[in-house]
Amino acid sequence: MTQKRKWIAGAAMTALATLLAIATASCSDDTLSLAEYVALCDREVESDDETWVTFGEYANYIEEVYDEYRQIEPPAEVRQFHRASVIAIGELLSFARSQGEDEPYNAWALFAPAMAAAAQIEAAQDGLNPETRQLLIDSGCIDDEDGQGEQDES
Repeated sequence: MTQKRKWIAGAAMTALATLLAIATASCSDDTLSLAEYVALCDREVESDDETWVTFGEYANYIEEVYDEYRQIEPPAEVRQFHRASVIAIGELLSFARSQGEDEPYNAWALFAPAMAAAAQIEAAQDGLNPETRQLLIDSGCIDDEDGQGEQDES
């Protein structure tokens, strides 16, 4: 596996963990401030894919996250990024559902859909203004694998 593919797969899993943190921390219909949205990324999310025996179990888990995440009203600064993330989660959910309720869960089978989701989220990250992008990097909402964030000059 190439370094870029490893990064994309890792980015997809990081994005999913971030989305889980945001989804589980905020289920209100009120628009979040940028500070509230960024603060949600500081939460640690533990995701143990070993607990999913079937794709049905995984799909149920993703569906819960998807439903909660769709309820979040993000601030204008990250609205496009958030929407791209919702779409990406929805596509992972569709893939998981297409595998069949009783099909054994296989993380490797998620590789291609996870890469596609990561690409969508990465494209949305590119549309963020530099200050907002840096806030999301600093909070752990997004990775800075491409080095576009501020450089430490110490």
